[in-house]
Amino acid sequence: MSKQPMQSFHLERFLQHAHMDTLQEELHNAVIYVTDKAACNEWKTPLGKAAKLSKPDEVTQALSGPQGAAAVVFGGTLGMLDLTNRVKSMDQLDVGRMRWACEVLDQDQAISRVLPQIVVRADFLPGEAFHDLQRVERDADIDVVCLSIWWHRPDDEGAQHPLEDMCRDLVFSAQMVGQGLDLEVERFKRLQDEEKMRHVMGKSAWRLAMDLRDIVQLGESNRVGLSDADLLAKILSTRRELAKDWKSDTCGRYLAVANKIDSKGKAILTRWELMYLRGTLVDGITALRAAATASATSEEMSVLLETLFYEQACKLRKSIAAKGRNHTADITNAFRGILLRQALFKYLRQIFPKLEEAIENYGRWEWFNETFKVTKTGLLPESSPAEEDDEGDAAEGICSRQGEPSRFESKVKLLRFCDHLARGRHDFALAALGKEQGSALTLDLSRECMRTVKAKIQEIWSDYVTDFPQQPCEPMVATQVPSAQVDNGIDGHETTVRASNNIESEVEYNTRKATWLSQCEKATEESVEQYIASMIVLVTAAYETTSMEQKLRRIPFMSEPGRKLFIYDSFCKDPVNWLNIKKNRRNVFAGTKVTMQLSQAGDESLDTLAVTKNIYQSFRSPRADHMSEDIVACLVPGTRGDNPVNETLQMAWKSLKALGAKHVGPKIGTLRINQQDMLAHVFARGPWHSAPDDHLVFTFQAAPQTGQVRKKMRYLKDQERPGDTYYNDWPVPMYQPSQMPKTTTSEHDAIFASDDVVAEGEGDGAGAALISDLGDNVLPFPREHHVKLWQEMIHVWEIDVAVLFQPGSGQALLAFVLERKHAVGIVKNKAHKDFVCKNLTAAVKSLGLAPDRRPTKPIELTMWETSRAGPGGAAPETNSKAPGATPRQPILGLSAAPTPVLPVALTPADLGGVGLAAFGSVTLR
Repeated sequence: MSKQPMQSFHLERFLQHAHMDTLQEELHNAVIYVTDKAACNEWKTPLGKAAKLSKPDEVTQALSGPQGAAAVVFGGTLGMLDLTNRVKSMDQLDVGRMRWACEVLDQDQAISRVLPQIVVRADFLPGEAFHDLQRVERDADIDVVCLSIWWHRPDDEGAQHPLEDMCRDLVFSAQMVGQGLDLEVERFKRLQDEEKMRHVMGKSAWRLAMDLRDIVQLGESNRVGLSDADLLAKILSTRRELAKDWKSDTCGRYLAVANKIDSKGKAILTRWELMYLRGTLVDGITALRAAATASATSEEMSVLLETLFYEQACKLRKSIAAKGRNHTADITNAFRGILLRQALFKYLRQIFPKLEEAIENYGRWEWFNETFKVTKTGLLPESSPAEEDDEGDAAEGICSRQGEPSRFESKVKLLRFCDHLARGRHDFALAALGKEQGSALTLDLSRECMRTVKAKIQEIWSDYVTDFPQQPCEPMVATQVPSAQVDNGIDGHETTVRASNNIESEVEYNTRKATWLSQCEKATEESVEQYIASMIVLVTAAYETTSMEQKLRRIPFMSEPGRKLFIYDSFCKDPVNWLNIKKNRRNVFAGTKVTMQLSQAGDESLDTLAVTKNIYQSFRSPRADHMSEDIVACLVPGTRGDNPVNETLQMAWKSLKALGAKHVGPKIGTLRINQQDMLAHVFARGPWHSAPDDHLVFTFQAAPQTGQVRKKMRYLKDQERPGDTYYNDWPVPMYQPSQMPKTTTSEHDAIFASDDVVAEGEGDGAGAALISDLGDNVLPFPREHHVKLWQEMIHVWEIDVAVLFQPGSGQALLAFVLERKHAVGIVKNKAHKDFVCKNLTAAVKSLGLAPDRRPTKPIELTMWETSRAGPGGAAPETNSKAPGATPRQPILGLSAAPTPVLPVALTPADLGGVGLAAFGSVTLR
């Protein structure tokens, strides 16, 4: 097809009519002209060059039947199309898409580039020719073609139209698209497919949001108690191609935006899209959602959009928020700052009534027009003041009304301040205030971030009082800037402006106090977490060498010098069958049985301690003589009942013996359980039992070279025997069930998800009292040893770093926190890790070990409490810290350096309340 004589004035004329607000009238005239012109016989005869010609019967036949085609393409003319039947009404023109189409026509000079294919409904009547075909999509493209035909009309009505041949060689695609809701979903799917092709400009996010809201309204009959977002997701999921990308939360984001856009906001977005296409500041759902979040009402949303539109048009703002300025880079806070700026302008007009006329245009289109000569549609003159360096003007104190000198100093300063505000000089402070408050409903000038702004307003206020003296009939004027309620022009919606930090009501006091207490709690949590993290690392890993070794190598202190302890606690490896224990009222503390095997030393599947020994060999610290002072150990239970042979102890001893001749013969220590503590568990008479003493089996290559000085035990001792290292005998106290950390059965099962249940306990009814105390809860690690045992190991062996296999509920790790040493706990899974973290956090809180970093109590809270004490009454407590139990003095300050610090020794009396009691039985504050 030869190229037709088409002129390149489409974009120029389109913008001219759009900015003059005559586009709808022009399009209406164009549609009438084209409809009349297409009715002529010569416009009805298709050329058939772009696509083959077909008759309605042929198209209907091709679409019908089980094997019918999804679409049938045929050639036609513009006269076959019903131009008055639109997808959207003419007052909803997609001017952005129309501008893009005008640019394409100017560039390619062919209607086929704008309308490569026109999709029409396939429900036309059979016959010899097509007529009144109804479009399915592409309103904007067809509108631009109509405008082009209207603008190319010849002066002589009898002459041939220059675009006639183009209009007679169009391509149609007849498709079955459904009715009502099905049709809307089909159109939405086509829009998404077109967006992915990247051949066209696509539809902006706000128009997409409005379309989705229309789909929700059409699908009301399918609601059945669903929310709008769930209903929309359900409707869109009927198309498999849409189900993946349009979940309920995605739909909710778009609907939240649509609900905040009213008719005024739609008009602003339309003008904005006309100017910048997809380059607007709020293009994309993320920015629009932030605007909807910042705005309390649709009216506020419109104010926000209008301000941003004119700021971009006047080149005052190239991005929503500048980068690299902490939380002010959050676009939601930037939007809140803009709304707070609008409230500030209204506040200034309210407190400076005699200067209201001078500043009445700030925050409105009139100021942009007065300063930059911008039109309502966003057009700037060829030479715009915005292109000049406004920062330089502001620095010299030039205001927008520099041609009006004033004898009032307050007026000059107020105009200068408002000009700075309008140009974005204080946007970061306002955005910071939006961040702190979480909304734009209150303008609190007393906040630290608003210190500069308040100082400027106070300076203007002082000059204002001098410039406009008080009249005798007027009320007394305060020397401080007053607070106020600013009317936003919305029914029942006001913005509170606070000029003072003083508390003015009981509700405000409770709110401020709750905020402070929340800050104290957060600071405490962070301090405790940092304190524990400086010493303890929890590693989630299966009991397997390769993966565990890889994770341990990432821990810096594992490669640092110092004596290390590698210990396997068999008491915390296996779960207890609590269903069996509770059913038969067994005693969980008697008849201890653990899983320990030794068929071939060193084989991980046949030697329980193989992994522990492998990690020891990989991370031990050798001396210059290649010998190591590190210790590898294992905790095993004593003899069960009346069995004279302890098979578990024998297997542990043989496994450690297999380390080789360079290691000392494994030593067998006795963990002597305090008999009084043991009897406190038992309330029923039963058969005689042997003493439930457990064992500590350990070995090493060489003793420390510092000298063999006999040590007295610091933490373990009882009235019968002194605690001394001369005897390999460790008198260990025993926890009572009320002091142990309890948990639910479901959490217990999650911790031991990959372990087999071990049925154990003596069936003598001795556990009746324990089971009664537990109720519905259970003890995950009932046989875990006391924290003092682990403290004593650190003291006796001078341990700097430990790797603890099966750390139970965290007693062993707590000992390393108390002694200010480093330890790695190998936990079973995430549930186990969370359980240990919870227990450690509670213990550190209860003992007051972490530095107290709670913020100081605000002075306004203290002043309010003092004023409410009443005459003769004692004022409420005004401690500088948050209320609660007075913590103990921290044992040591928190240090980020890994250098070992000598701990302050704690006596047994000092630690009487420590241990598992600190884990759960003490109320935390």
